Amino acid sequence: MNNLNMIHERLQNRFRMLRMEWQRACEQWDDPVRHRLEREIWQEFESTVPTALDELRNLSELIAKAQRELG
Repeated sequence: MNNLNMIHERLQNRFRMLRMEWQRACEQWDDPVRHRLEREIWQEFESTVPTALDELRNLSELIAKAQRELG
């Protein structure tokens, strides 16, 4: 496992934990401030992070392939 794979796994796990904590917070926090935060920040963050993680994984695979081919 290369370093980017380890970073990818760590970020993916942390993002999963953050999503769980956000859901837990939403269960107890239901006011206009939370809705604004969710609308203006969280929704974009939540949709952007998985794409970034996918690209990090793709980059890791590309680097691993190049390293194999170069021997």
